[in-house]
Amino acid sequence: FHLSLLDGLPDGIGYVVALDYAFYFIYILIGLQLVLIVLGQRNFVLDNQTAIHNLILAGKIIYPIALLLILIFMGYRYW
Repeated sequence: FHLSLLDGLPDGIGYVVALDYAFYFIYILIGLQLVLIVLGQRNFVLDNQTAIHNLILAGKIIYPIALLLILIFMGYRYW
């Protein structure tokens, strides 16, 4: 889908547009979610309530920070 949108741009646009940055951000969040899921399925984590709590806490901290960083970047770049 991303590549088809990129192909739909007029010729001569060879730079990264705002939509590209939005897609990259979504890809990063999906990758982060996959890492958290894989780590959460490890036997060590499943048997350890503290590890589960720390993993959930890490997700609750990392996601808002990532969102704030991308909003700052997009604001600085395009506004």
